[in-house]
Amino acid sequence: MHYLISQFQSIYDQLNPFSTGNIFLYYAWLMIYSTTLVATWRARRAGTRFLAFLLNQVMQVGVFLSWSLTVVLAATFWLPSLLLCIAVIATSFYVLRDNR
Repeated sequence: MHYLISQFQSIYDQLNPFSTGNIFLYYAWLMIYSTTLVATWRARRAGTRFLAFLLNQVMQVGVFLSWSLTVVLAATFWLPSLLLCIAVIATSFYVLRDNR
C-alpha cells in the first residue's frame, strides 16, 4: 500500500506546477532564453549568431516547458522572473559588448 501511495505522490509531484523541479526548469529556461536572445542580436560572426539562434529556438516554450506551465509560473513569480530577465539581459549586454 505504501508503494502505491508513493507512486501516486510521484505522479502528482511531476504534474504539480509548483514543484521544485518545474520551478528550477522555468528559471533555467528563462536565463538561457534571455542570454541567447541577446547573443543572437549582438554576435559578430554569422556562425555564432546562427548557433545562438538555434539554441534560442530550441529553448522556445513548448519544447522544454508547456505553455500552461510557463503561464502559471510566470504569473505567480512575475517579479522574480522580471528581475532575472533584466539581470541576465544586462549581464549579456555587458559580456557581449563591442571591444573595438
